[in-house]
This record gives sequence, C-alpha cells and structure tokens, in this order.
Amino acid sequence: MYQLEVARSINFQGFSEERIKGCQEAGIMKIEISSCNPVIDFDEEEMKQKAEEWVRVCKKYGVEIISVHLPFGRDWELCSCDDAVREKAMAQYMKLIEIFKPIKPQRFILHPGYPRVPAEERPYRKENFKKNGAIIAEAIKPAKLAVENMPQDCLGNTADELIELVEGMDNVCVCFDSNHWYQEKPHEALAKFAKMKKKVETLHISDYDGVVEKHWLAGEGVVEWNKIIGLLEEMDYRGPFLHECGRTYTSEQVVEATERLFKAYNEQKQ
Repeated sequence: MYQLEVARSINFQGFSEERIKGCQEAGIMKIEISSCNPVIDFDEEEMKQKAEEWVRVCKKYGVEIISVHLPFGRDWELCSCDDAVREKAMAQYMKLIEIFKPIKPQRFILHPGYPRVPAEERPYRKENFKKNGAIIAEAIKPAKLAVENMPQDCLGNTADELIELVEGMDNVCVCFDSNHWYQEKPHEALAKFAKMKKKVETLHISDYDGVVEKHWLAGEGVVEWNKIIGLLEEMDYRGPFLHECGRTYTSEQVVEATERLFKAYNEQKQ
C-alpha cells in the first residue's frame, strides 16, 4: 500500500497559533510557510520577528517547518531583463534568505518568473534565471532550492521548459504544482519528469478546472489523482503530500481529502 505523509502550506499573512494547533489536532505535523507576498521594500526587523514567531509557535505544537516559499511577483523577478528590477530582487531575496535560514527548512520554494513574458525576451529570461537561481541555491545551503512549475506564459509553464531551467544546476530540485498546468495535463507533465528522472522532491497539491488555477481541495476539480499518485509511486517519491489549497479549507478537510485519494488509488490497484 502506498501512502504519503500529509503536509500543508500556510501563508505568513494567515499564520496564527490557532491554525498551527489545528494542524496538530488533525495530524498534520509538517508545514510550508509561504512568504508570499511581502512588498519588495519589506521591514527586515518585522520579518525577522515573524520568522521567530513561526518557529516558536510551531515548536510549541511539535509541527516542523519543512519548507519556505520565497516571494514572487513583478517586483521579485530575478529573471527580469530590466537590470534594476533584477538586481533589487536579488538583493531582497538574499536578505530574506538570511532571515529564514535559522528556521532550518529542508527546501526553499522559488517561482522562475511572473506572467506576461514577451516571446522575444524568453531566452534572456531563462539565462537570467539560471544564473541567479544558482546563486540562491548556493546561498541557502544546506537547504535545497525547489523550482516550481508555473501557469500562463510564465517561465517553467511546461514540463520540458522547467526541466531545461533546472538542468545542470547544483542543489536544485523540482516542486510539482498540480494546479499550474495549462499547456498539458498534470499527469502528463509528471510523466515527463518520471521518464527523464528529474528529481521531484516536493509537491503543491490542489485541484482546478483545467483552465485557470483555483487552489481547490484535491478531488474537487479535474486532476486525475489515481494517475498522479501512481506516477509518484513509480518514481519512488517519499516526500510530503503537501497541500497548497485555499486557507478556508480546514486541516481536517485536508487530511480527509488525502485519505480519500490514497484509499481510491490503493483500491484500484487490487
């Protein structure tokens, strides 16, 4: 029987002791903190205090922060062709990394870029991402950098392009987001990672309508979960089944949804 540990993402703006207590009571003992999206000129002391609070509260309830999602958005584009934007983003990422490293996460999650990428800029943006992504990957050690697939016309919006972006990069893995696939179906994309043996080490699990990202609870949309879970087992994936669904879903609902998915998958194998 194939089964994975349940985890979930919590946005820093919605972080509270009550939410962490709710995770513990539901049996979710691992979380991701999403730092999306502070303004580019964030208050360093305020962010440091927030990070210390996350650690204090999570330690109180025995919940482990296994990953931190770095910010994204137009001001945070380290792939930008605008030197000023790119350099400012890199400087601010480095400040955040120094604030977040004491949390000791296993991974930092990073988006390759933001939507509305002009076709003529795409090659240059790929080059900029690989260069700056490598710098970040080195800076966060011993944590790993997990590059996430993206929707719309962002960089990394197909499995092939995401594989190209992480190819040859040291200390880098893939974060597979089931809600971000517009050009291909989620299981088709995951099959490419499996075939090419690209390391998917963490997940962002949620559902959608196949048209635009929704961050619904898994099982509420069109994602073919038996195929997804089957490919994860084939890849011998042993990381977290980490949900990145809307904050209105309770931790109990997240656990129940996971149990339904794996029960259905294991039953159909028999």
